[in-house]
Amino acid sequence: MRRLDHDEPGAYARRQVDASGRKLALFAERSPISVIELDANAEITQINQVAEILFGYAASELIGQHSSILFPDRIRGEFSNYWKTIVENGESLSGIRTQNLRHDGIEITCEWAITPLVNQDRRLLSVIAQGQDITQRLEVERMKNEFTNAMSRPT
Repeated sequence: MRRLDHDEPGAYARRQVDASGRKLALFAERSPISVIELDANAEITQINQVAEILFGYAASELIGQHSSILFPDRIRGEFSNYWKTIVENGESLSGIRTQNLRHDGIEITCEWAITPLVNQDRRLLSVIAQGQDITQRLEVERMKNEFTNAMSRPT
C-alpha cells in the first residue's frame, strides 16, 4: 500500500499497527484453543471465550489479574522461572505442560505455546499464551499403559 502525500507522518505506520492488532484480536476470538494475552508483568490483558470456559472465569474477572491466579501455589515458582526466561530472552516456548487451577478449584493439566511479541528494540510488548487442557488425554494414555502392562505380564 502506498502512502498518500497528504497523510501526516507516521499515519501509515499507525494504520498498519492497528490492522495487525485487529487481526490478532480476530485470531484469538475465533481460535479453538485458549488464548491469553499477558503484559510484561505477567498480568492478563485479554482472554478469549475458550479460555473463559476452560478456567471458569469471565474475562472481566481475569483481566488485570496476575496470571499466577491460574496456577496452584506449589508451582508458582516454576511459572516464575518460565516467565523470567520469556521476558529476558524474548524467545517462544512450546510444549510447556503445567498444572493449572480452574475457578472451581479443580486442577487440570494444560499444554502451552508461549509467544512473546517484541518490538524492533527487542522490548517485550506482550505475550500470547495458547493452550489446551490435556488432562483427559493424559488419563487415557495412563489407562492404556496400565492395560498394556497388565496384558503383557505372564499368568
